[in-house]
Amino acid sequence: MSFDVSIVNQGFVDKFFDFVHRGSTGSFYGQAEGAKALSEIVIKYNFNKRDDVVKFIDDVLDHLTRDYKSNKAPVRIKDQLRKNRTAASLYDFIFSFEYLKPRYVLKMRDKELGELSQGKGERCS
Repeated sequence: MSFDVSIVNQGFVDKFFDFVHRGSTGSFYGQAEGAKALSEIVIKYNFNKRDDVVKFIDDVLDHLTRDYKSNKAPVRIKDQLRKNRTAASLYDFIFSFEYLKPRYVLKMRDKELGELSQGKGERCS
């Protein structure tokens, strides 16, 4: 048996759009398009690596300050925010890392315990 711990993203995309309005001009404009753009950023990075976490934040902030849908034209973060949201509250969310959670996994022979079936003749020896 082995025990693995990793850091995974849980809910960054959904929570991000609690702050950023997809109806505002910018890289995240459009309901489906905005979610897709942000999801593509998220999947590029391994949150188990400190350098990747820093690059992830830089990438998100870059996409918030440049409209990648419009030739990287500069945009203001405050113009993309939902009503009653501030840039400070968005930064608090991004830099709080509350969306990064530990994931604990028990494994046997490189398979998670939940993947083992009792009908496969797996034995704990």
